[in-house]
Amino acid sequence: MNAMKTNTLCGAIVAAWLAAALPAAAFPLDEALRPFGVTDPAAAFTLLRPLAEGGNAAAQRAIGLMYGEGRGAPHSDAESVRWLRLSADQGNAPAQTNLGEHYDIGVGIAQDPFMAQVLYRKAAAQGYALAQFYVGDAYALGLGVPVDFAAALYWYRAAADQGDAQSQQQVGMLYLGGRGTARDDVEGARWLRMAAVQGEAQAQMLMGSLYHEGIGVHQDDVIAVDWYRKAADQDEPTAQHRLGEMYEQGRGVAADNVQAYALFDQAVAGYPPSQPRARTALASRDALAGKMTAAQILAAKQIARDRQAK
Repeated sequence: MNAMKTNTLCGAIVAAWLAAALPAAAFPLDEALRPFGVTDPAAAFTLLRPLAEGGNAAAQRAIGLMYGEGRGAPHSDAESVRWLRLSADQGNAPAQTNLGEHYDIGVGIAQDPFMAQVLYRKAAAQGYALAQFYVGDAYALGLGVPVDFAAALYWYRAAADQGDAQSQQQVGMLYLGGRGTARDDVEGARWLRMAAVQGEAQAQMLMGSLYHEGIGVHQDDVIAVDWYRKAADQDEPTAQHRLGEMYEQGRGVAADNVQAYALFDQAVAGYPPSQPRARTALASRDALAGKMTAAQILAAKQIARDRQAK
């Protein structure tokens, strides 16, 4: 395999891996309410509070999430933790995971990554996919345990087999990187495609890279452009940068410097300023500007503003 292709892909994999592995900060209230057949949080609070006080673990979790999100109940992280703990202590796996997230990011309780991992493992052992994903992260990134990619693959695969898109992406990246298993580009592409089809923007970006470079799939710039565009439309900055390059080079799409500049501009805005990729996107944009008229640059900037406003 071409070394430049391998290095480019590995860089994309590492960037996506680190971004995907950040602790979650969202609490899925809507999912918690679904079993009770209610959608309005205020009505749900009135209905579920007596059930929660009577010891119903699912209702306790839902009440905890209401306090955590401030929907249907006054926002209170401390109350959220209290109710989630009541549910988690009864063995409710989703509540154990949500409580672990509180410990992970230090919301409503002192930050304690070790306790977060204890809770994630309890939930993962019950087959809860999100917790299995978090345990996979712990082994992949060395969060409280030695780095062990084989163990990471085991837990990611357990969640991926349940259809968890984040885990499918991580399984794909492990196969592509040959970590925890023999390198298998075809298998890596297969798992990434599953995540991409579910709308995971980073997986879509990586699928674009695989088709662009012919790794694990046949080389096809048109398909690469399609995947890059799907991710770019979700404001994935690497995809915006790479789609811009495709427009600049006329690969898989008609050459169009205005569209290329607009995409580079979006990528610059989307990356954290301190990230090296932001400087790379900026350099691409500024180099392209030297080939464009002032009117073309103004048109490109307007396109970028319009897209960012959506």
